Amino acid sequence: MITQNRRVQCNNRTTEQMAKINYSQQEKDAIASMQTNDVLALNIKRIAPTKGTTIKNFSIEVRQMLPNTNNSFNMLGFFNKEDTNFQGGSGVRVSWLTIKLNEAVTSFGINSNELDNLPLDGGNSRIFIGKMNPTFTVPNGAGGSLTKCLQLQKWARLLVPSEMDPVKEKYYYENVLKEAKKAGANGRYIKGAYTNEQTGEITAEYIIELCRVKSATLVTNAEGEVSLVNDNWEHIEIDEYTPELAEYTVQATTVVEEKAPLATIKPL
Repeated sequence: MITQNRRVQCNNRTTEQMAKINYSQQEKDAIASMQTNDVLALNIKRIAPTKGTTIKNFSIEVRQMLPNTNNSFNMLGFFNKEDTNFQGGSGVRVSWLTIKLNEAVTSFGINSNELDNLPLDGGNSRIFIGKMNPTFTVPNGAGGSLTKCLQLQKWARLLVPSEMDPVKEKYYYENVLKEAKKAGANGRYIKGAYTNEQTGEITAEYIIELCRVKSATLVTNAEGEVSLVNDNWEHIEIDEYTPELAEYTVQATTVVEEKAPLATIKPL
């Protein structure tokens, strides 16, 4: 099924590089059905070919409902119900997976003719996938195979205007305040600690938070217990800088481990 839309899809972190689209009811229903840690291959669109080639590239929109905090109970939200600055979002993050036609057909069951006929129109035309917690098999190099699962990695970085290259990072250089993480739509900017290597001065600088498509492997131990192991990656977050606390220790990144529930992982 090909969905026609007039706008280009965007990250749920509100990236101005891409305008928000109007999702079909089918896409909305698929997103609404997600449970914590579920991964959804939502749809696929055609994107520009790799530079110097004419091979068609496609992009799958991947969503995952990640816990907003380590503690599922939002105390601030509970005591500030009328203030949207203290209410967390849905936890559904989004990123995109570049894929070629043959792999999209074999791994996600997409109709090859429909896919081949997708126009290059910025994502206005796309095909609904709607596969929850898809898995795929890859060789392990020893004559066997491994079962892989899609995952999203939360990846945060500091935006330090004085350190940014206005040519290579033109978009973020010019749109720091649009991209910076905030405590609610109209809340304060959440900033992290930046230490100037030359002066040693610590300042609070802007944070952006993105997602990247990663993978994890289903592993069975000797006792027959199955677990999901991230393939050499971790979530990276940046602590908010609170200079008013004398005990505050500068910590560049905080790693948060999150495992997907095995019960929800279903093969294609």
